Amino acid sequence: MMRLTWRDGVATALTAVILASYAAFAAASPAPGSGATRVAGAAVLLAGIAMCVLGAVPAAFPRPGAAVYVAATLGVVALLAALVTVAGASGAALGLQVWITLALWLFTTVHHAVAGSRGEPVEPPHAEVLLEQHRDALPPRVEIR
Repeated sequence: MMRLTWRDGVATALTAVILASYAAFAAASPAPGSGATRVAGAAVLLAGIAMCVLGAVPAAFPRPGAAVYVAATLGVVALLAALVTVAGASGAALGLQVWITLALWLFTTVHHAVAGSRGEPVEPPHAEVLLEQHRDALPPRVEIR
């Protein structure tokens, strides 16, 4: 049984927007080094950041495994490609940025589906659960009079 959440749905919609935007950009064939390349790179970067914010639920996986490191590596490569795209207006870097972002979305969505099928949490625990789990790490209560 797959346990994808609304977060995965929104990330999928953002991925579709990225792909449609890139297809429109490629069809328009802007001049190399044009401002359109920079704008497209910035838009893909912002959508990618939104996808990462939606997908990152640190409390759901307290001990990062290999999947977290793979996703982080893909994210860093996408970020570097975005910086090259925005700074240098490189169409090749934009293509790399889009395809790495697509790979990151695919990898994390499959991971969420597989983790959900094993019964692992995919949503963060409630504040009460976190407070109970980490009560020993809290400083003692100090009253000021």
